[in-house]
Amino acid sequence: ERESISISDGWDILDRHGFQVLSRVLLDESRECQKPFGAKGFSSLFTLSFQMCNQPHDPNCSDKIYQLVKTEIERFVRESVVEPLLEPGLAGVSMIVKFAKAWTNSKLYAKWTARLFAHLDRSYSKINKVSTITGLNMEAFRRLGFAQTRSRITHGWLELVDKDRHERPVDLDQLKSSTEVFLAMGNCSDEVCRTVESVDRLLELKQNLDDYKRYLEAPFLEQSREFYASKSAEWLQSGSVADYLKRCEESLEKERSRCAAFLHQSSWPALHACLVQALLADDCHQELVESPSGLAHLLEHGRSEDLRRMYALLALTPRGVDAWMVGAFQGFVRREGHKLVAAARGEMEANQDQGQSSSSKGSDKGAGKGAAASAVGPGLGMIVKMIALHQQVQGMVELLFAKNTNFQKAAHSAFEAFVNEDASGKLSNVELLVVWVDGVLKGRDVAEKLDERAAELRLEDSLRLLTFLHDKDLYVALYRDALAKRLLNSKVASLDLEKAFVTSLKRLMGPPFTRLLEGMLLSDFALVEDQARDFAQFLTRESSGNFLGQGGGGERGGERGG
Repeated sequence: ERESISISDGWDILDRHGFQVLSRVLLDESRECQKPFGAKGFSSLFTLSFQMCNQPHDPNCSDKIYQLVKTEIERFVRESVVEPLLEPGLAGVSMIVKFAKAWTNSKLYAKWTARLFAHLDRSYSKINKVSTITGLNMEAFRRLGFAQTRSRITHGWLELVDKDRHERPVDLDQLKSSTEVFLAMGNCSDEVCRTVESVDRLLELKQNLDDYKRYLEAPFLEQSREFYASKSAEWLQSGSVADYLKRCEESLEKERSRCAAFLHQSSWPALHACLVQALLADDCHQELVESPSGLAHLLEHGRSEDLRRMYALLALTPRGVDAWMVGAFQGFVRREGHKLVAAARGEMEANQDQGQSSSSKGSDKGAGKGAAASAVGPGLGMIVKMIALHQQVQGMVELLFAKNTNFQKAAHSAFEAFVNEDASGKLSNVELLVVWVDGVLKGRDVAEKLDERAAELRLEDSLRLLTFLHDKDLYVALYRDALAKRLLNSKVASLDLEKAFVTSLKRLMGPPFTRLLEGMLLSDFALVEDQARDFAQFLTRESSGNFLGQGGGGERGGERGG
């Protein structure tokens, strides 16, 4: 029969060779706590604790040992955690350094006490539905350590975050360790503590974030709001809009990294909303748009990266893009278009004046033709530049503004405004577009010769301008006349290209607009070709029969010729 061990004698051994040794190792920063008792020491202590809980003549030993362990855990928390953190001069960063160390020690203390008394977890705790040894450690830390030092920990933690934001050296592991405490304490409910096997397992459970959000996240968000509101005013006064946008973007990225480094992932949406409110508040929008270095400046100077950045940032606000950027973008496109019309008009007038001065004599009809001719060159140049502007604007909408439909509508409205503004009183923009398309279908773009692929691309561009014209009926009528001339004068560069363009017009404007054009290409032109071929064959036969074989036929031929 196993010899009985008195509670007092056994506990004295466990205290001197177990708890006291563990405390000394944890508080000695020069030593590591991998095996505080050594391999044989741990085995002996565990065997002793097990035998003490299984006394043959005392069935209540487990309860007595459990209470002694609980008392020893509370003593460790009071002496090694609470008292050092309540020193009057301890605050700020120094407070967090000590607290991070105290939390690490508490986790190790919980780990080794749970191992020494694992038999209590397997039997006594389950049978009596009381906390495990790990649960006792966490309850003591929450009740004695966390409750009394919580406000000072929060203050020191915020001070360390502020130091990091001012780009001074900070140990992020200390911040993470302190955050971990708030997360762990939220899970220390009675039910969890009855079953939790280790601190690591406690942290892996679905977390109760009440303590974390109330005592850490809320003051952190308030500090963040104040910090970035101050920075926003400072940055707007000291630099350009482009610089401000870069700083905002960098700040969002840095705060995302901070959140990943030492905050719970659930904090990012709230932190992100806080930053957007501070950096991109409504009163900032006007400054970003109307400042001399603002949106208009960025658009006029083609600052693509800054425009992309502004859109991405203002898109984070409820109405930033629609309320401020869309209208400014529409105004920019309209101004650029009116510049093209005004430049073409000026060039046309200069050409007309030059023509009148060089030829003061001439009929009114000749003068009218000269005025129209002086408008063609500048007008075609304007059409080409309008197409180039449309390509530029579409590229901006797609690459910088994420294909936002409001920007597409704004661009369409702006183009409608200036595409229908005639640069010449002699030739409308509709006529100029038809003349330019006629040239392309003849295989040239003003003075440039075109292959079929280049001509096809230019025709696609012309259709984009056509969508903005109000008088599409006039366009079809003029195009039909130009097509007839090309067909009659054999100026068609590619019949396939002509058919493809008419098909594109049909797709854009509907079958009624292109019915006559299709008839000209598919029926009339084919009939003319057949008749021309038959006539050529007839001439060949007549020439062969009359001139080579029959003299009389030659006379009749001569009479017809006369």
